[in-house]
Amino acid sequence: MAKEILYFLGYYLLIPIIFMISIFLWRFVIQGNDLWLVLTDSLSILGLYYLFTSILFSFFVKRFKEKNEDFYK
Repeated sequence: MAKEILYFLGYYLLIPIIFMISIFLWRFVIQGNDLWLVLTDSLSILGLYYLFTSILFSFFVKRFKEKNEDFYK
């Protein structure tokens, strides 16, 4: 159960936060693009990321539970 929580926190919190900070720094601060352009681009990429990650995470959890079936009973 602890592995699932760590994976969840990493995939749904840590990676998106790092992505938002890095894309904001790169595109807004360094390149000087418009803030709204940076926000719409990054949020649309994050939306696709969450969609694909949710699908993969559901398969991963199902497979993890099948391997550790005796633990969850």
